[in-house]
Amino acid sequence: MPSIKYPWKRFWCPRTGNLNLSASGYLWDPDGEYGSIYNPDVKGLAEIAKHPVLGLLGEPGIGKSFTVEQIVETAKCVLTAENGLVLYLNLNAIGIEERLEKKLFGSNEFKSWLANKTPLHIFLDSFDECLLSIPTLSRFLSEEFKNFQQRIFFCVLHVVHMIGLLVLRNF
Repeated sequence: MPSIKYPWKRFWCPRTGNLNLSASGYLWDPDGEYGSIYNPDVKGLAEIAKHPVLGLLGEPGIGKSFTVEQIVETAKCVLTAENGLVLYLNLNAIGIEERLEKKLFGSNEFKSWLANKTPLHIFLDSFDECLLSIPTLSRFLSEEFKNFQQRIFFCVLHVVHMIGLLVLRNF
């Protein structure tokens, strides 16, 4: 069966935010005339991209990875023009910390970020599918990023995860 991909604008809402749906069960269009009244917590990516850590949570098969792939492509175009860096990792095939350390902290993008004063956007897709347990993965990332606290303000972390437990400690 062919995979159908819809180029819809995606909206984001904090876990603690409210979503108001129409009588038909659809999200009131946040860009529509009354969207900001019905759904003040719902924002487009451009409005939330300034946050240094973002998590995209959702049920399996709703297009999280597809959305992130689109965001990564846009980010590469925009950030490359501004001398920024983008690193995308799909974690679903990573099973040992050494491999993650090499792919993330040993990547050319990460090394370039350390050597220069350019912003780095890290996209970690399939956080919940990583073969490392989620608490182990979260703890590993938290501990590793502590080594770069002087530079962390030039780094933005985007995490894609299925609904459920997501533990990211402050760096």
